Amino acid sequence: MRLESAETAEERDRTIAYWDCYFPLVLTVHSDYDYFALALDGSPFAGGVVHGCAFTIDEEQLPPEAPSFAAFIDGLLLATQEPKAEWPWDLILQTWAAS
Repeated sequence: MRLESAETAEERDRTIAYWDCYFPLVLTVHSDYDYFALALDGSPFAGGVVHGCAFTIDEEQLPPEAPSFAAFIDGLLLATQEPKAEWPWDLILQTWAAS
């Protein structure tokens, strides 16, 4: 994500280094390409799930949206029980509702 738009080799290298530390779980295309990703070893939030925007990945130091994948799933399940899910959960639920 974002490699095609890299204008320099340095920007491409930063993008690759970033995604070496995060495994994408959800990518939304109806927004600003928001994503949720599992933080891998090498990330300061290893084991957590972060939320960000694919256009600004090299500028972000993301705090975890959930401290673990299990907590992420729990938060998502709770959001499905709400009449209107709060941000950022609504990003995922809008994607599922549209499919």
